[in-house]
Amino acid sequence: MYSFPPKTNNPIFTATAKNFLTKKEVSYLLNNLQNIPYSQGGIGNEDEFDDHELFPRKSKVKWIPYEDKFLHFYKKTVDIISFYNTRKWKFKLKSTLEPFQYTEYDSSYRGKYDWHVDIGHGNISNRKISVTIQLSDPSEYEGGSLEIYDSYTSSIEGFPIKQAEKQLGSITLFPSYTPHRVTPVTRGTRKSLVLWVGGCTFK
Repeated sequence: MYSFPPKTNNPIFTATAKNFLTKKEVSYLLNNLQNIPYSQGGIGNEDEFDDHELFPRKSKVKWIPYEDKFLHFYKKTVDIISFYNTRKWKFKLKSTLEPFQYTEYDSSYRGKYDWHVDIGHGNISNRKISVTIQLSDPSEYEGGSLEIYDSYTSSIEGFPIKQAEKQLGSITLFPSYTPHRVTPVTRGTRKSLVLWVGGCTFK
């Protein structure tokens, strides 16, 4: 479990770039994902899904393999992670830890992900930077806001919380120990791409 606000001496702030992916790149990516099967979004090391309203995560995901048709997206994302890490966090990074996770939050089941962090025990203990790329135009859905605890931003609900950019193709990066959530989607579908990079476990 984590405390909220988090107790840490590490920097807690985000980085954002608009137009990271072009509309053409997003369209290419979505077209090439069609034959990859869905699975239900789990939590941490779990692979569970529960339709109960109180369950903290309700989403569908696809895992994108390291194949030639997707390598452009891996390289481009790793390059921008390196750019911001050098200027902001200066973490010791080794590699991507898992493949891209394509995620859908749909209004038919009020897709959401309550407050959580992306690190924990086992195979997710080495995550250091989390990345989210917007694959939906903001006109296509309502709700579904990615909200991130950010020490350098204004207050929401009494805490310094930043709402991530919703523009199609934008990218948001933040330390994996940062509390964040996706608010319930009330209309349409929010689509995104998630990636984690890491190294040695935080001390």
